[in-house]
Amino acid sequence: MRRFMHEGRRSAGSEPRLRSARAARVAAGALLAAFLSASPLAAQWPPWLVKKETKPPVYPEIAVDAAWLRDRLDEFAVLDARASGFDEGHIPGALSVPPETIAAALAAGGSLRLPPADEGKRIVCCGAREDPAAPARLFWLLDLGGREGVLFLDGGYESWVEAGGSVSRKAGSVPDLERISTLDSTRLATLAYVRERYGTDGFEVIDLRDTVSWEGKDRSRTKDLRPGHIPHALPFDPRTVIRRDGRFLPGPEIRSVFAEVGPRPATRIDLESEIILADDGTSGRGALAYLLLRMAGIEKVRWFPGGYAEWAADPSLPVVRIVEAKEVRERLKKRDRARKEDRDDLLLLDVRNGRDYEINHIPGADCLASHLFADSLDAYLEKARPDLDRAATPLATYCYGEDCIRSRQCATWAARAGFRELLWFRGGIREWKERGFPVEGKFK
Repeated sequence: MRRFMHEGRRSAGSEPRLRSARAARVAAGALLAAFLSASPLAAQWPPWLVKKETKPPVYPEIAVDAAWLRDRLDEFAVLDARASGFDEGHIPGALSVPPETIAAALAAGGSLRLPPADEGKRIVCCGAREDPAAPARLFWLLDLGGREGVLFLDGGYESWVEAGGSVSRKAGSVPDLERISTLDSTRLATLAYVRERYGTDGFEVIDLRDTVSWEGKDRSRTKDLRPGHIPHALPFDPRTVIRRDGRFLPGPEIRSVFAEVGPRPATRIDLESEIILADDGTSGRGALAYLLLRMAGIEKVRWFPGGYAEWAADPSLPVVRIVEAKEVRERLKKRDRARKEDRDDLLLLDVRNGRDYEINHIPGADCLASHLFADSLDAYLEKARPDLDRAATPLATYCYGEDCIRSRQCATWAARAGFRELLWFRGGIREWKERGFPVEGKFK
């Protein structure tokens, strides 16, 4: 049994006294904090003693309904982002900006500007109800170019027809839209930007693919990509805030839904963090989520257009994949065979506290408690695995079960420490025992 812990030994009789003293200190600290926060001198105390105040969210006017636009059409320039159907019918005066034009602007890394005749008008992005991502990409490009006051037709062109808006069938041509060289960098996340910030305080990466792809279990869709997700990324499907009729939920309701995102019910996303949106690199879900989060009053949000496809294509970048007990057991058997050839095919770390590890643990696992993990990983590897190649050896982490997220955090720390293949055994020791697999320790 291997442990990498620095725990002092205490006599059994000292434990009750220690717990009592610890409880007294906690209670005294709480009373002191309450007194100081109520004191008029509270502003002079260190920030950690002062309750953090957040401003109430401001929900910008972005999504508009067709009836509202119909009564004010002369004041706006409408950009139609549908892939087809423009010549069969469109909002009078609208310009056709099909997906291929938008894709070309995205590929060029630039934004779009309307012809001079329409400068000064506010823009409304319109699309097909079944494909809100196309006009959302256009919205993001205009936002990236610093165009203020851009709006979005909620419910798409179909809602215009349903509202009794007049329809033009005049054939249109795609306008020559110029690239803008000066971009608002606060709206864009590049690969380098995500690589530097994932898993750090104040940043959250949101994976907009389906949950199965985020877990890394649907390998049929990844083809040449490594299955899994960017370390510490959380899954979210933006379609959950779109009604059946294709219209969006109001901004406050979108915010409430998004606020439920987290690795477990007790741990939710911090809406004050900067949100980085990553999709599959082709669907445009990132732009759609960008639009929705802006409606929800979340200002610090960026889209990473390359998405997981660009991330996984770089073999030097780490990927986390969720695994189950059966795969962990199979990999341990494979590792035992590899060790006969002086190879280490898997490093399995139990990140629970040392005492629980001693009670029982997965055979072949080393203990590196989560509260020591970030500061002690290098020392542990130097002592226990001096010849281990971090870039080539998969690292699996586990803790108590799905309601414990220490293994997730430790996988992120390991990724930032140079490991490239991270296996998050989310079910932990609980799933291992439920499957009836053997354990080691004092109580088997």
